[in-house]
Amino acid sequence: MTRAESQDNNDNAMRSWLVLMGIAASFLVWGLLVYVSVGDKGAPNWNFGVVEDIPGQSSYSTHETKRLPSLIPSSETAGQNATRQHVME
Repeated sequence: MTRAESQDNNDNAMRSWLVLMGIAASFLVWGLLVYVSVGDKGAPNWNFGVVEDIPGQSSYSTHETKRLPSLIPSSETAGQNATRQHVME
């Protein structure tokens, strides 16, 4: 290997490392830019209060709740052997 070829290999290796470091630096700069521009800005200044998650209980609901039959017998029918069929409306 001649001295010129050795110098070319060193130059190519240095250029490859510089390209690699440039790409890594660009990722770091991009991440810092996103962190500064979007990052955690603290608590929001609005307050909607508590919004119910159950659709029928929310004041913003568009559907009314349907009453479901009780699975636990009431105290009136606790002593009786009641076999009623509950029909949902």
